[in-house]
Amino acid sequence: MDAHGGRIAAASPGLGLGSTFAVDLPAASQDVVSSAVQQEQTAIGDDDRPLEGVRLLLVEDDADSREMMTLLLEQCGADVTPAVNAAVALKKLDEMEHDAVVADVGLPQMDGYTLMTKIREKGLATPAVALTGYASPEDRQQALEAGFDDHLGKPVSPETLVQVLGGVIRR
Repeated sequence: MDAHGGRIAAASPGLGLGSTFAVDLPAASQDVVSSAVQQEQTAIGDDDRPLEGVRLLLVEDDADSREMMTLLLEQCGADVTPAVNAAVALKKLDEMEHDAVVADVGLPQMDGYTLMTKIREKGLATPAVALTGYASPEDRQQALEAGFDDHLGKPVSPETLVQVLGGVIRR
């Protein structure tokens, strides 16, 4: 915790009265985010741009995750259109054709399963990957039934994400 400049606190009013725990971490600066992306890109390969020219719709409600994945995917050559929720994603799909969709499942208002069902109801066959913290076999099955082509549990390595995206796009 000290290495990150954060702190942990615990408090309780007494036996049987519950406890409160607080974890505070400072927000990462752009330099820290860029450095982390560069390290991940090095793991993939400095000269390798496996997603060159791919138009990708990234649906992620968490701003930090969305920014990190956007930077990573762009460094792999993708043209990334970020969307903060399912409604924005549907609008962006109406405005422009995408080669693939990567969507979180735990989205506010409309979850990723419903988003994918709506995409398929529109008649769009755009390859799609669920990227989510819901990673049980039942969650995978639900994602596939909703119309996703693949399902990845978070956290996922950049190599795996790029490999799976390449696979669903080639199908």
